[in-house]
Amino acid sequence: MMVLTGMVAERLVGPHEAERMRREFVELFGRYHPFFIIVFFPWIETLLFQALPAVIGQINELQPLWRWLIIVVPFGLAHYDPSAVTGMLFNGLSGGVILGYTYLKYMPRSHYRAMLVTWMLHAAGNACAYFT
Repeated sequence: MMVLTGMVAERLVGPHEAERMRREFVELFGRYHPFFIIVFFPWIETLLFQALPAVIGQINELQPLWRWLIIVVPFGLAHYDPSAVTGMLFNGLSGGVILGYTYLKYMPRSHYRAMLVTWMLHAAGNACAYFT
């Protein structure tokens, strides 16, 4: 979510202004910004990029491959950062592949369990990225 916001901001206002906006984010949330990066944003992204597309695919009776693709592609694109190393699109897509597979694997048991497991994996990935 932050990367997407940063990407949009960078294109609209330029790299220096985008960096200032990133600093303001940290100042705005103060000492709680790790909570938002590690816990809150993965939960929101799991809702937007896994749960919602999976339910839409289920309602429209899409094949499992198409359900998986509508989960993976938006997640990968949202995590694309043109200012970072060129591997950022690959990182977003590979994360989307893993999280999409996990969500679809647990979805037949319950959407709650699928949401919880996917969110925990995403939060763990964000924690690793944040603390390294």
